[in-house]
Amino acid sequence: MRSSLFHRSKTSPASRSPNVILYLPPGPIFPGAPPERDSADGLVLTTPAENQLLTLLSAASDATVVRVNYRLSDTHPFPTAVHDVLAAYDWVTANLGPPTNGRIRTPTVSDPSVGVCGELVGGGLATMLALTECRPSRGRIVAAAVNNPIPDWLFPVDPDSGSRSDARSDADPSPPLPPLASDASESVATDLEFADLTDVTESSDQLDHDGDNEDASPPRRSSSGTPKRPSKPKETSWSLHADSPDLSASHLYRARGTLFKTAQAVLDPFASPILFLRSPGVELPPPDAPDPTNFSALRHSKRKVPRLYPPTGSGLRLPTFRITAGESCLLRDQAAELASRLRRSIVKQHLGLSGIRRMRQRPFTSSIGHALLLDEASSDLDGDRGGPSEEQLRAAEEVADGRVMTCFTEGVGLWSLSGRSEGDVATHSATSPKRKRDKIHELADWFRHTFTV
Repeated sequence: MRSSLFHRSKTSPASRSPNVILYLPPGPIFPGAPPERDSADGLVLTTPAENQLLTLLSAASDATVVRVNYRLSDTHPFPTAVHDVLAAYDWVTANLGPPTNGRIRTPTVSDPSVGVCGELVGGGLATMLALTECRPSRGRIVAAAVNNPIPDWLFPVDPDSGSRSDARSDADPSPPLPPLASDASESVATDLEFADLTDVTESSDQLDHDGDNEDASPPRRSSSGTPKRPSKPKETSWSLHADSPDLSASHLYRARGTLFKTAQAVLDPFASPILFLRSPGVELPPPDAPDPTNFSALRHSKRKVPRLYPPTGSGLRLPTFRITAGESCLLRDQAAELASRLRRSIVKQHLGLSGIRRMRQRPFTSSIGHALLLDEASSDLDGDRGGPSEEQLRAAEEVADGRVMTCFTEGVGLWSLSGRSEGDVATHSATSPKRKRDKIHELADWFRHTFTV
């Protein structure tokens, strides 16, 4: 693993340590990417255009930018990239902060602030790092900016694609997942509702499909006894934009089939970090499954169980997030759900979990050897039993809104179109050189403000 450093300007006071931003590149999502992006040892390498933008980010934010050239390819699948990002973060905290002389020291206001940013695969890795390295100590992540991230590698199926498990192109080595089961006997856990905390409905939890599952519930009937017509599936960003030429479902299915060697590997929260905040909503394939790479073996259940994150007693404090996505990007709903789940977690942490009646802790060991206890809620807020007042809830929601910023931009909204040539990128309105510079200045201003709060 190698990293590239882009140093800030010399305008800051000499007595202050430089702030640091870790930049995680978008990863090998697009076929036909320029050959300099992927080396023989699986590194996602830099390009001259990216170097210019990162130099601009360093100057505009007055921070040292560290580009982490993590390994990710068919020969270096997940969790290799997770190992590399965590190793780079450890190197940054050990080498770019004030000297410790081998002693544990108390954090001070002069210590550098550390942020992380990325999009697509890099956005998912940045989310993972922000969620796991946010203890209130020297060098913790205090700000995370992700654009069109992939926090969940469990992708839905386009309900208009016709067939279920065969709804994919011949070039796609990774079949899409089957539709949600409609079995009413599936276990359902009560979600935590915090007033109008989010304006997004998690469609992946609520879609009903007319599948051929022989265990499916019988058709619903009206009061007169006549069968009700099945409701039309809710339109999602995936169903609307799966065929986008800039970022399509086939790009993501192909990447998943290449970057994960088993279907179960996508259920690791370090690879799909939204699983720190909720359960995956799928049934695990049996240990003796004949084909561990068959993603269609992950059967969807009806409901995703919310998890109380950070775990009780962990000492973690979620950083400030800036989550952006394109209105015409098929990953828009993932970004919206991530923001919603983060706001809920911040509300719970701000309230001290005083309104939760019961919790259960489920042990989990990730593929990189981390042993965790993930809290899962088993009931809702109970205002009659010492729960938070309306004033406390509103105050907690204001805190959450201030710490999770969302912005949905016109078009696909990618910071860069990694699979296209420089000429194609220059003619794309959302990624023209001027627009990209404007995006970098917006990002730099946000980091500068967040670092000083």
